[in-house]
Amino acid sequence: TNLPARFAATWFGVKQRDIATTIFVSANLIGIALGSILPTIFADVNDETVDMFTLLLVELGTVTASSLLIFFLFREEPPTPPSKTADEKRAAKLSGQNRVSAKENAIQVWRDVQKAFSEKNFVLIFIASGTGLGFFNSLTTLVETLTKPAGYSTDNAGTFSIAFLGCGLVSAGIFGVIMDKTHKYITLLRILATVATLATFGLCLSIRPDNIGLISAFFGILGSFMIPLLPLAFELAAECTYPLVPEDISTGLIMSGGQVTGIGFLLGMEALIGQQPDFTTNDDFKYEFTPTYIIAVIAVFIFWVAAMSFNGEYKRLKAEGSETETALADTNKAESM
Repeated sequence: TNLPARFAATWFGVKQRDIATTIFVSANLIGIALGSILPTIFADVNDETVDMFTLLLVELGTVTASSLLIFFLFREEPPTPPSKTADEKRAAKLSGQNRVSAKENAIQVWRDVQKAFSEKNFVLIFIASGTGLGFFNSLTTLVETLTKPAGYSTDNAGTFSIAFLGCGLVSAGIFGVIMDKTHKYITLLRILATVATLATFGLCLSIRPDNIGLISAFFGILGSFMIPLLPLAFELAAECTYPLVPEDISTGLIMSGGQVTGIGFLLGMEALIGQQPDFTTNDDFKYEFTPTYIIAVIAVFIFWVAAMSFNGEYKRLKAEGSETETALADTNKAESM
């Protein structure tokens, strides 16, 4: 999970870095989706032992093949640094500045964490992405549980999940290209956060009986504007903490924050879903804004406020030189707002 921003910065220049991060994040999400789909293919209640054994073999073969490819074909870094900042890191490494013992490395990691949280804008993107990613994780896990009281089946929940993930992956590719072409990270952050927040309101209001089309549409819109936020958050975290904090540290903190808040949202929302009325048997509750939805709205509101408050400097892009004049101009406009 720490790989995307670090790998992109090591192997790709300014004009390819954002789309590379987006591709790595999308590949991770596809892997998660496949991990959820595979058990349904091999699971057979009539012969659990055989199908489980086959499932484990497939997973073992996939992981082994991937590990062998990485071991034999993957190189730590390209022969020539793709950017000025990558060249500076290469020079520091060759000079021996990064050769430390395991104990010293652990101490350095802790110092990097402290440096990251001493940067106000990193704290803001940490809160925004942590809350957003946590909400995303809990929502995708509880799709069926969330929609069942409104009369929707497991197949319907699968449709909602496909709409969310499918639209999100397509949108991530589009926004990745936009990020690469413009580097207007702050502008994109505010657009994505605002639409994702509004889509959450719409989704909460649409989860009612006989409304599958509208629910699918809102899941698709939410995915389209929520999933691209993850690679964007990685790049923003790297930019505002450069050069004090390595990309893998800032990325790891973002992901860890999302996992921790995701557990909290998952437990809290699951408990509240159990208190939801059965929309299919009581028309009086047809338009009720339930406690689950209130928690969801509070979460995305916190996410939106943190995202809109972010106003960090593009320090890494600035260090790259003249290639990034567009991005620096965007930063200056954002800071003046």
